[in-house]
Amino acid sequence: MIDVEIPNALNCTQSDNLQIQDANATEMIVVTICGTGGTGVTFDTTSNVATLKFKSGNNHQDMKGFALRVNASVEECGGLLESSVGILKSPGYPNGYPHAHYCKWIIKAPEGRKVKLEFDDFELESPTRIRGKNSSACVYDYIQVFSGLQVYDGDYERLIQTPAFDKIDLGGIQRCGSTLPEPVFSSGALMVVVLKTDGSVNSRGFTAHWSTDEPADCEQSLTQSQGIISPPMNGTNYTHQTLCRWNLPDQADRTVVLNLPESYLEPSPGDYCNYDWLKAAGGSGNEKLELFSRCGVQPEPLKVATSLQDTFVLFKSDGSVSDRGFNLSYNINNCGGILRGPRDIITQPSSSSNQNGFRCVWLLDYTDSAQIKLTFSSLALDTSCNNENITIFNGEHQNSPVLWQGCSTTVPTQPIISMGHKITIDFNSQRMPSSGQFRIVAEEVTSGCGGILHGMEGNITSPRDVGSTKYPNSAECVWEIRSEPGYSIGFNFLDRFDLEQSQGCVNDYIRIQHWQQTTEQWVDGSELLCGRRLPTNLTVPSNLARVIFHSNSATNGDGFNLNWKLSCGGVFTDETGSFSSPGYPKQYGPGLECLYTISAPRNDIILATFDDLFQLEAPRGTTCSFDSLNIKESPDNKSKGTFCGSNSPGTISGRGNLIFKFKTDASVNMAGFKVSWVRHECGGVVTEEGIIQSPVHPDNYFHDSNCTWTIQAPANMAIEIKFNKLELEAHQNCRYDYVGVYDGPLINETQLIGMYCGNQTVSPPVINTVSNVAILQFKTDATVNAGGFQAAVKFTYGPQQGCGGNIDLTNIGQKQISSVDIDSDGKYEPDLNCHWLITSDQSKVIKLRFTSFDLEVRENGSRAECWDYVEVRDGPGPYSPLMGRFCGNTAPADIMSSSSTMWIKFFSDGANNNPGFSASISQETPICGNNLLLNSSSIPAILTSPSFGIAYPNNIRCSWIISAPDRENVRIKILLMDVESSTGCTKDMLTIQDERYGNVRHISQSEDGPLIVSSTSQRRVSDYRFRAKYVRHKVDYCGSELPPDFISQTDTVQITFQSDASVTGSGFKLEYSTASCSRTHTEPYGRIFSPSYPYSFRGSYNCTNVISTDEGKTVSLYFRNFHLADSVNCTLNYLEIRDGQTGTDPLLARLCSRSIPETIHSSGRHLYLKLITNSTSNYNSGYDISYTTSQNRGCGGTLFDTRGVVTSPRYPSTYNQSADCFWTLKVPSGELIELQFSNFHVGPQVETCGDNYVQLFDGVVNPAQPLPETTRFCGSTIPAIHIGTTNIITLHYRTSTNNTGDGWRALYQIQAEDPAISGSVPTGGFQLLN
Repeated sequence: MIDVEIPNALNCTQSDNLQIQDANATEMIVVTICGTGGTGVTFDTTSNVATLKFKSGNNHQDMKGFALRVNASVEECGGLLESSVGILKSPGYPNGYPHAHYCKWIIKAPEGRKVKLEFDDFELESPTRIRGKNSSACVYDYIQVFSGLQVYDGDYERLIQTPAFDKIDLGGIQRCGSTLPEPVFSSGALMVVVLKTDGSVNSRGFTAHWSTDEPADCEQSLTQSQGIISPPMNGTNYTHQTLCRWNLPDQADRTVVLNLPESYLEPSPGDYCNYDWLKAAGGSGNEKLELFSRCGVQPEPLKVATSLQDTFVLFKSDGSVSDRGFNLSYNINNCGGILRGPRDIITQPSSSSNQNGFRCVWLLDYTDSAQIKLTFSSLALDTSCNNENITIFNGEHQNSPVLWQGCSTTVPTQPIISMGHKITIDFNSQRMPSSGQFRIVAEEVTSGCGGILHGMEGNITSPRDVGSTKYPNSAECVWEIRSEPGYSIGFNFLDRFDLEQSQGCVNDYIRIQHWQQTTEQWVDGSELLCGRRLPTNLTVPSNLARVIFHSNSATNGDGFNLNWKLSCGGVFTDETGSFSSPGYPKQYGPGLECLYTISAPRNDIILATFDDLFQLEAPRGTTCSFDSLNIKESPDNKSKGTFCGSNSPGTISGRGNLIFKFKTDASVNMAGFKVSWVRHECGGVVTEEGIIQSPVHPDNYFHDSNCTWTIQAPANMAIEIKFNKLELEAHQNCRYDYVGVYDGPLINETQLIGMYCGNQTVSPPVINTVSNVAILQFKTDATVNAGGFQAAVKFTYGPQQGCGGNIDLTNIGQKQISSVDIDSDGKYEPDLNCHWLITSDQSKVIKLRFTSFDLEVRENGSRAECWDYVEVRDGPGPYSPLMGRFCGNTAPADIMSSSSTMWIKFFSDGANNNPGFSASISQETPICGNNLLLNSSSIPAILTSPSFGIAYPNNIRCSWIISAPDRENVRIKILLMDVESSTGCTKDMLTIQDERYGNVRHISQSEDGPLIVSSTSQRRVSDYRFRAKYVRHKVDYCGSELPPDFISQTDTVQITFQSDASVTGSGFKLEYSTASCSRTHTEPYGRIFSPSYPYSFRGSYNCTNVISTDEGKTVSLYFRNFHLADSVNCTLNYLEIRDGQTGTDPLLARLCSRSIPETIHSSGRHLYLKLITNSTSNYNSGYDISYTTSQNRGCGGTLFDTRGVVTSPRYPSTYNQSADCFWTLKVPSGELIELQFSNFHVGPQVETCGDNYVQLFDGVVNPAQPLPETTRFCGSTIPAIHIGTTNIITLHYRTSTNNTGDGWRALYQIQAEDPAISGSVPTGGFQLLN
């Protein structure tokens, strides 16, 4: 020991220390040292191998460490033995070998011979018995023999060896004990003998002699210009424990082509060929370069060409698995070679004897410090690169990076400059004879101006003229740095930086750029660099970069020194891009730790998608213990998972930064991964017209988002936001997910224009602001998500130009409005969408009178269509009831609102502008309605239209609100009806609806609050309306037919009467009252409800309903919903039904519980229903019963109401008698009907249905006339929902005595209102109605 200075400790093994071990690192520890001193102390090992281990911890220690001197003994143990014959003895033979020794002898025979070793005496420590096995193994002292080959691997000599002994059971390839080993042969000229002893028992040892009389198995120098190389075979497979070397013919100016169609060798795990392998290498002296290495089964062909000298092929097999081997062909082409410069000319070869095409490879190996510049002076090859091509590599072999590849006549636009002093040129022609011509001039350059650079790092310095310290004038140098995918490139300026200073660095400068894959162009990584201040470090997020140095003809300076370095990972800030693991899709390297960061604002969304080829080292069990990719979301540090193996993560999403940490260990390397990403903005500042959309639209948006866009229009302009798509989670008040629009720069409830949620895509909203600034806020919660929204932002005219605004008539009485004509050309402007909200005194209504009117109307065949129009709505917003859309040159008649608000829109498209309109708006005293509140009671009251009995006025709109006590129903009976008739009641109409009917679509609007628009899109079940206990009514009536009584589904009803400018009538007269639970029914059809239906009820009730019809008819009861609290024998709560008109007539049923009762038919013209409930009973959901009367018991009839139910006779029992039954199912004339079968089983399922079937007809049919052809339904398959085209469906039921099945049950009701009809839409093309 010379010196020791290591921190001292009580236990040296727990701190910094130096440890000396006998033999290898698993053997006996000689000493563990720490502290100071120890000079002159010696330590001896018992073997000829020692291992030194120095350990230091994380704490920095300012200490020297250690210094020691190693001396070896002169004891003879191993060595090189070069002789044809000889004797080999273990050390100390026959007196016993030493302990803990490792001796290695290399016996070298003459070239072309092999070594035969025969043992004369042999005694080593006995083998050890293996527990649980009936065999032994040489564990302690043993001898091993190998066949060997000496090859040069890079800059050092390497010995390749394969066992020569056959494997014996668990004893393996070692020999021990006292049994004389069998004679053993090497396959070539080298044999390696190894003796290993431990520190315990020793024995006599061994003596052996060798000879070299026999030729080598497969070690030869080939002399032919072509041939086949194959391994020694034993039957159909190659031999075990074989080591072969074939030296290929060597001559100047030649190219060796190796062609391996396929190979079948023992596979090796991982990336290394550990067992059996085939390799080729070449190069003079110690500079050997591996050309290829193969193992396992490789059916893909391999073709390699080289001009390296001393090219050879190696084959090695061990003692286990073998396979079919290989047939490697070689050809020596008289072209190519090694060129040394400084100037060479490379041209096409003059001829070749190979009729299958040829290859020529030139290796240009110039002065170490130089670069090589290649200039094409001519190129004329085949137009197909598959037939003929030239490839230029930036190095000495075909695995070097490609500088250029091409064919035909297209030459590089600039000279090709290498990174170093070597270039490989590979000319490959499949044509014979080849007509290809080329001439390449190669020159040695030392100016250092530009080049293509490869490797992990390097330096770039400014060029200098000889004898000068300044860079030259008028220089333009481009250095291009190319690396494998997965790397970023960092730049660090060193030492002095001196480039001519100029404004904007336009004279002399450095420009650093990187290649952007998405745009396929070079983009600047920084601004231009000049002056004398050392630039800051820079990293570009790409594996391709270039440095451009430019100088003009004036001032020059000392220049620059720039270091560049590759690192895996990087920070990516582009909106879209990709990155990959180093080398992808080739193998990544060992010991990597790469950090990739996709950087984004906090609320932006990143979608990162992995390519299908994802291949990391397989996990240990379920844990990625070896190579792994960990992904997390920052700054929340939320893990997205750790991945390995071959299952691609697919698409990973995150909010804010996404960080990818890729780690590899020192063993197995795989293909790796590639990630492409897209960043989706969540908010921002919008100053130009364009599109705003939720992140990742049209895919489902993310939970817990809060995106805010500030939209800034030019001064004196307004903002129009038109939603093209809007699909969010629905809620009546948009409490969960919503888009909110604010008029102004702040999120302030007083500035809220509207909130939108649900599915509004059918009728997308349009929002117009008053100011030139708006806020659009998109917020989501943590549960349901949907497709999000997309909106177009447009800057348009606003109230300052007379386009829309809020007008309050309370104090001014009246106001003029008109279409916008900015340029005063007498025509309104194109692309307008102006919204006016008109308000007045609460006791007044609003009158709109047009004083001029000329808007575009287009004739489309027989149709007149409004493309520019005025739209008027009775209320405060775009979802209020439509009063009309108007165009053409005839001014509409005066329009009166029914309340104190009116909403007006003027829309123009982009073409054919007309003079426009002007109008006066004023507040007026109402002649009717004005949402007058009327209270209902048990005593009927009368309501009539204005001037009832004479003629109601044109262009009026009246509205009344009728309110019943809480949880009671309103009953409306129309006594007289004479209102202009029209299809769908589109002209004059009487509308009765449950108040807040619009809330079914979740529309909330008032004159002094925001518009809230939702939908019922979360109810995705197509038959929801059929299954619902109730649906709020909205019914339009016209004509003179008296409809059935209207029983409200809420405690408030709104009645609206409106007329147009044409035909009038005497109007309507109706009676309203609070619905009673007892009543006598004399109509031929009707509905009977439980008290407060559809609400549940409890308490004591005693209600009687008597149905009476004409003589000769019977009554049928059909149950749609039913629930009365259950009790034993239905004694507490029940509905009693008797066959007559009194409580003493025969009992047909006493009903309670939840089951839908069977259809009930009377035997005569009366039916008696009595409801009894007990005050102590539970809540009852109640019932909804439809009834009809018919001539044949249960067979046919008419049902007329907003919804109802009908069944086959005696349902659910079989109706097996010959019958033709017709039911007429009607809803009010202003509505359309729909029907659904809830149960269906009629006769057998046969093609024509025979005599047992059901038919459905739109409208009324006459049973006495031939019926129209339509589908017949039979069997047990339930027919699809029938959507009627009118307000009537006729149901025909045909049966015979052979009928089977339990019949059918059908539900009917008015169709749901189309949301696209009720809301204002931002388009033209409406049909003009006369």
